[in-house]
Amino acid sequence: MLSYEDTAWTVYIILFFLFSGLLVIQSRNHVILMLPFILFSVLSMIAHIAMIARRYNHETSLLVVASRSPAVSYLSMFSLFLYIGLVEYELIDIEQSKTRRGGGESAITVQFAKRRKPASYWLAIGLAFVYCSVTIALFVLMVVLDDSKPSTRASEAALVTVLILLTLLLTRRSRIVLFVLLVLALTGLSLEMWLLHAMVKDPATADANSVFSISTWLLMEALLVYFPIMMMLALVSWKPGSLGSVAAAAAAAEATTTTANTQSTRLEQQQQ
Repeated sequence: MLSYEDTAWTVYIILFFLFSGLLVIQSRNHVILMLPFILFSVLSMIAHIAMIARRYNHETSLLVVASRSPAVSYLSMFSLFLYIGLVEYELIDIEQSKTRRGGGESAITVQFAKRRKPASYWLAIGLAFVYCSVTIALFVLMVVLDDSKPSTRASEAALVTVLILLTLLLTRRSRIVLFVLLVLALTGLSLEMWLLHAMVKDPATADANSVFSISTWLLMEALLVYFPIMMMLALVSWKPGSLGSVAAAAAAAEATTTTANTQSTRLEQQQQ
């Protein structure tokens, strides 16, 4: 009979499998855009299968369940693929916005603007490199250091908190709503990892099942981590070409405003 955590992780395996299939189907027309999300789904599915296959002497304490959670062990690193996928959408949005702003410009000006990348473009690429560096550091910590030590768990939780800050820096400048879902998922992961640090530091905290039980942990994980991730994958696999619709609408409105202001300025100059 499957335990509570194995049952939950089996459900996630099925969901990741379904989303992997849907993303592969969508990748026929959006190969580059879909590839990071496909990698995330496939790797997450494999990680959950591996955790179910690994048995820890059939222990079912809260500390053991939290320590072998695929979300804590793997999803924070795999989030790099989600971040890269969303950065791709952000770069496309930036290019489209720049093209719309140049709608009333001369051909020479438009060609020059296409060659010149705005600061937001390089900011998105720079943040992606920093995000990648932090996830590599997180991987090194998990592999090299002893995760039974509170200092190791604190370092891992701190790095996930840094990932949240990096995502927020881009979210403030981005019109892609999916970044918000990534922030929510990373916040849930950070909360879990800080709680795990507290349990490793003081095992009595994990034994207080009357306050924080295994079922409570799994429910918190489902709502704060997996739900935003599944929503993100659902939106991407449903209609990837429409993810920039909000961005397009905002950019079109901004372009309209800019054009109106330009025309107004020209009229004022002609009257003078």
